[in-house]
Amino acid sequence: MKTRKASVKNLYFYADKIEFEFSDRYSIFDWGEMPDQIPGKGQCLLNIAKHFDHLLNDNSFKTATLGFDSQKMSQRLFPAFPPKIEAKTFTYKKLDPKNSSYLVPLEVIFRFALPEGSSLLKRKPELKESCINGIFLPECYIEFSTKLEPSDRYLSEHEAQQISSLDSTNFSILKEKTLGAAKLLQKHLSEKNLELYDGKFEFAWDHKKQELIFIDSIGIDELRINAKGLKLSKEYLRSFYRNTKWFDDLSKEKQQSTNWKEKMLAENNRPQNLSPELIAAGVKLYQLAEASIKNELDSSKVNELLYFQKSRKVFVLGDGGREHAIIKSLNNSPLTSQIYLNTKKQLDYPEHKLRKVYYSNKEECLEFLKQEQIDLVVIGPEAYLEQAYSDYFRQNSFPVFGPSQKASQIESSKDFSKKIMLEANIPTAEAKDFESAEQAIQYIQETPTEKMVVKADGLAAGKGVFVCDNKTQALEAVNLLMLEKSIPGGEKILIEERMYGPEFSAFALFDKESFKFLGTACDYKRIFDGNKGPNTGGMGTYSPSDWLSEEDIEFTKNKIFSPLLNYFKKHKLDYIGVVFAGLMKTKSGIRVIEYNARFGDPETQSLLPRIENDFFYLLDHCANSKLNKVNEISEKNQTCLHLVFASGGYPGIDGKALSLGNEISISENLKSQDCYFAGLDLKDGKLVNTGGRVLGISQMAKTRKEAKEKVYALAKNIEFKDMQIRSDIGE
Repeated sequence: MKTRKASVKNLYFYADKIEFEFSDRYSIFDWGEMPDQIPGKGQCLLNIAKHFDHLLNDNSFKTATLGFDSQKMSQRLFPAFPPKIEAKTFTYKKLDPKNSSYLVPLEVIFRFALPEGSSLLKRKPELKESCINGIFLPECYIEFSTKLEPSDRYLSEHEAQQISSLDSTNFSILKEKTLGAAKLLQKHLSEKNLELYDGKFEFAWDHKKQELIFIDSIGIDELRINAKGLKLSKEYLRSFYRNTKWFDDLSKEKQQSTNWKEKMLAENNRPQNLSPELIAAGVKLYQLAEASIKNELDSSKVNELLYFQKSRKVFVLGDGGREHAIIKSLNNSPLTSQIYLNTKKQLDYPEHKLRKVYYSNKEECLEFLKQEQIDLVVIGPEAYLEQAYSDYFRQNSFPVFGPSQKASQIESSKDFSKKIMLEANIPTAEAKDFESAEQAIQYIQETPTEKMVVKADGLAAGKGVFVCDNKTQALEAVNLLMLEKSIPGGEKILIEERMYGPEFSAFALFDKESFKFLGTACDYKRIFDGNKGPNTGGMGTYSPSDWLSEEDIEFTKNKIFSPLLNYFKKHKLDYIGVVFAGLMKTKSGIRVIEYNARFGDPETQSLLPRIENDFFYLLDHCANSKLNKVNEISEKNQTCLHLVFASGGYPGIDGKALSLGNEISISENLKSQDCYFAGLDLKDGKLVNTGGRVLGISQMAKTRKEAKEKVYALAKNIEFKDMQIRSDIGE
């Protein structure tokens, strides 16, 4: 026995028969085996093949099938005679159908319809004029393609007859059998509310019986079937890749060279892995196909699967490093077709779906949302939430990922957030709030405690927290916030007890009824190595917080996020978006430092690359309050580390001007997918730094140590005047 692993089947060759074992692998776009598998696909295809085989035989169409068992389909073995290539021309061994049995080296294609994207439209554009309702042809159209050559090519009828080695009579019978069987399938599927668009058959010449018989299998990998708008065929899997950069590159390479695959593999340009949601959709597709072909179509399941067949447009507010991370993840989703970023920047982003626009207020943004029929709005920075952008867009019937202005006060008001924690019995530090600098100063002077934390109540761009070792530092913090007002959000302050222990961040998606835990990260806030110097917005992160136990994660879910959700529900605060909890593991347990109403920056740049789920799917289900339909979120079993490059003078709380406008040198060795843009732009055609945190790079590895080594090796590819980076991210 000989065996061969094909792209989608395992083949077992015996002296007189061949066995087909249908695998869960799949192949599309002539690429061969794709990186994922669709569990259960093989069994469904086997069952469908058995169903169609019986249908053909019961209607006097002979097949080569010898039988089925639980795993395999067995058929008579017919010899195949592959062509030889001479001077770039394929020559086939001349056979006498009267004296030999053999595999006919043709794929015989039948077409009842020409849906958008049909290859026949490129070769016969005139046929479109005769289509009924823009799709269906007035009669079945038959054409031929090669089967045994390295790449398929379409043939004229004359070429097809020559290659087949059939005489005119038997070649006419081949067409008649194709037409008859195709119409049989069409009628059979129509009775089950399914539309057959096209498909292919393969034949062998049976010398003993002097007739053509059907070989191989017939199923949804060979047929294109429509079920109330759903592509109930391999075309559905193709839709998972049509909006990816890999597919764009594939299409270009196919037009430019015959060795397109070798060239792409040499550049390590491969199809991406599917998300858990898309794999699950593929599983349901094959299950639905089998059930529908045998019985009546289940319309409810069709509607469920149609979700994954649609491409969406997304509008993103915010143009920092966090938003670039969000855009990268949305760009990788096959469910998105275009991503619009609201920005003034002239910067060229590498993401192939990204389009830049700029509108200065929410009214102008709304007009754009209506014009482009945007499917999802994603709000990055907290400032837009405080300005009620989310409320305004929702009132105008657009799904928004981002909480309401009122709910987002868990970040925009430390006092509001603290009161929630106390009422919901969420573990946190004790605190007092002050609206008067004099009262705050008096409290500091009179309290017996030397060490404390002073916080701006309002938004302060990550610079409003002062961890004080003594009263002098606390008084200086009050002076900066309330008297000098050098940091925004300090009109009102909180003075909290000082907690001790390692810090980490935890993230969860919230909608009106449920939450889904996303993961953890560790942020390095201080500007200098060894956690020295003033607080910044963050100089680097790693994800996950690998020193946490499973009990710590469960505690975070059950005692930090779950009570918060219950509070939102009790008080009818429609929180729709992400909750970012800053946490500390103290001797008395995990306690909340603060809640934030958006993704962290730069935590997002280390968190999102680890999420295996389709990111659009997650945000869209959150925005439409359907998180209860989302399975638990999957994380890659790897560490992602992110390093921030900051401008000289950052964070600038001492009044010193930042060193801006410096040209940035980025080596070509640094791949675009590793780099996250923040405070930088183009000026006179040159890349320059325009903000405090300029850009960052992320790397994935099995361990934190390996990720750190990779990041700092890449860091050598970035240079600009007065650049600041920490050398201890990941330690």
